Amino acid sequence: MAIAVLCSSVPLDAELDRTMLWRRDFVRHHAASLAEAQELVRSERPTIVVVDRDLPWAERLITLLRRDSSAVDLAIVILARGAVRAAEADLIDAGADGVLRLPPGPGWDTDFARLVGLPLRRQERLALCLRVDAQIAEDLVTATILNLSEYGMLIQSPVPLEIGREIEFSFRVPQAAAPITGTGRVVHAASPTQFGVELLVLEPEDRERVRALLAANSPG
Repeated sequence: MAIAVLCSSVPLDAELDRTMLWRRDFVRHHAASLAEAQELVRSERPTIVVVDRDLPWAERLITLLRRDSSAVDLAIVILARGAVRAAEADLIDAGADGVLRLPPGPGWDTDFARLVGLPLRRQERLALCLRVDAQIAEDLVTATILNLSEYGMLIQSPVPLEIGREIEFSFRVPQAAAPITGTGRVVHAASPTQFGVELLVLEPEDRERVRALLAANSPG
């Protein structure tokens, strides 16, 4: 479970609720002042601090956090709207790991995961051939899972899938009576018929079943 402190003068739900920050394996805390942000970092020990570029105390917060030896491994990400500003370079110099722009685009989650060192897709990917039923808007599509990880899957679809489209999926793993169900987002097209899907919402027991399947088929 990852813990994030979101530093902004207003809640960020409307802008970020379709990103990986709103996955179920994230706990989020909102800080609207410098003092509140510092207290949340001390009490919650987050792995990620997200800071709105336009906060008047953004640079001060980052400087203080980087001076704190207990926060040496803390990932700090800046959120920026509109054109690039000189202040962004100052925040990087103060110790931020990088800048992500709003609104989020198709590659936003990938950039976020890279900046904070989180596994958007785990290295362990199991090659297999499983039927998956995908509900896309009003259409039910039967596709094939070609490989699977804890956080994503590559599927072969009989119809093109739109990048950024959310889907509801259901598939069965070997020797399991109940299907694994959840919500995913199409994040890239590997070919005209093959699409990478990020697993956005997966119940803890279903994610554990995926982990067990990967572990059982991992070399060594």
